[in-house]
Amino acid sequence: MEEKELTHKFPEWVLSYSLQKAYEQKLNFWKEFREKDVHLTNKPNSPQKFSDLFPSLTESPKLICDKPFKEKDYERYGIEKEIFKNKFWSLRPDFIIENEEQSLIILLDAKSGEPKPVNKIYTVPKNTKPKEKLYYEFVLKCTTFQQKGFFYIIPKTHIESCKILLQEHFKPQTMLQTGFFLWEDLLSIIYEKILETVVEVVSKEMNGLQELREWRKNIERKIEK
Repeated sequence: MEEKELTHKFPEWVLSYSLQKAYEQKLNFWKEFREKDVHLTNKPNSPQKFSDLFPSLTESPKLICDKPFKEKDYERYGIEKEIFKNKFWSLRPDFIIENEEQSLIILLDAKSGEPKPVNKIYTVPKNTKPKEKLYYEFVLKCTTFQQKGFFYIIPKTHIESCKILLQEHFKPQTMLQTGFFLWEDLLSIIYEKILETVVEVVSKEMNGLQELREWRKNIERKIEK
């Protein structure tokens, strides 16, 4: 059955949080994730299995979620200390896939929301480089990892804009793959976590609305007196 275009209807934080929770709680997370499709920058219409591109995925790497780099990390990544401190130290990627053997590092940047022009979704000020360009440059400068990648995770509705962006700013280099995943393709992994997250948020908002109504009623009673 063909997947519908639906993940753009969820906020990016809901999708990212669901992926994080799936990683933390699903025993077969990597078994499922490594078999998902990747759309490469130079072949976006011919998806390949993630595991075919990165053999080190069989080593069950870590998925590091929304964690800033530390000052001492320059040694692990083989980047000159001053360059790392001045350019990359403040970066906080949405996700890093990395293993202890230092054979694999992949940075993932998550997007969602209604489709918009490229410069409205993927850049900060108009006519500037995409903010994710620093992630790309960081991975390029990593000298201690052999298999490297930079990928977006996007809804289906973002495909055309993302293709343009990748071709303009994120072309693959030697030992560096670039492209995108689709949130729709990851639904089998994150479906339950999306449900749990949204139900929790809606419940809190409903409770908040009830308290807001009670507050308003109390105000009206005081006014009537």
